[in-house]
Amino acid sequence: DLKVVFLLRTGGKQSPERVKAIKETWGKDLSWGPLGQIVPFAKDPECEAKYGDNHGFGLTCMEANNEVQMLDRKDFTWLVVIDDDVYVNVDNLKRVLSSFDAKKKKVYGTPGCGFCGQKIGAGFCGGGGYMLSQDSLTSMAAQKENFTKEFNSEPNQEWSDVRFGCVAMAHGLELSSLPGLYPWRVPSDSEVIYSTEVPLLTLHYADPDRMRSIHATFFGLSFPQEESVAASQADSVATSLADYHLQRDLYIKNEQEARLRQDSRSFIQGF
Repeated sequence: DLKVVFLLRTGGKQSPERVKAIKETWGKDLSWGPLGQIVPFAKDPECEAKYGDNHGFGLTCMEANNEVQMLDRKDFTWLVVIDDDVYVNVDNLKRVLSSFDAKKKKVYGTPGCGFCGQKIGAGFCGGGGYMLSQDSLTSMAAQKENFTKEFNSEPNQEWSDVRFGCVAMAHGLELSSLPGLYPWRVPSDSEVIYSTEVPLLTLHYADPDRMRSIHATFFGLSFPQEESVAASQADSVATSLADYHLQRDLYIKNEQEARLRQDSRSFIQGF
């Protein structure tokens, strides 16, 4: 039986309102807590003492430690790591994950950001989340102390999504692009909600009001979406696979350029 667990990056000032919105929308039928289907980040005194908050280096530290804690659970097939401002279409995501071989050494997300020491654009761009099987998590993190040390290392330690991708590749896992993840700001929610060619899996930048609005629209649809969206309506507004790839590639380009600029500023400030 396929079981998906969501590791939810929480802890910022807006987290309480965001979590409330998730509990009212895509997460309302899922169990919560350390042994639940949605696992909010556990507070980590060590990370807080060292980095002060859950941004940048602090988020990287917290993610590494929370992923290590997930190793103690053996009751899930897939782990999905997402921010608390991401809307998830759980039915679509489960359907896609059920078609994958959980034994393959792969992690799924939006590759193309950061620097892993050998090549630029080698890590994940993490706004839409990333997914890996329990077997892949074990491959990465079974040596817990080594994993946290690797995760909290340069280059790009300030970006947990990049570090995740770097550590995954260092342990022989392939980073694979997954259509349906939307880490960028989409021009129109309708374009992705009504897409039959690229059914929405996750959507970033979903503030509480937007999350409720998107969910209210999806609530009126049956699944799979191919059976519930009229072709004429889908053709007029929906994102095609070609459109998706163009938007994704532009997002990766812009994101990578922004990160390189930030790296340059940090390097200059270090002198």
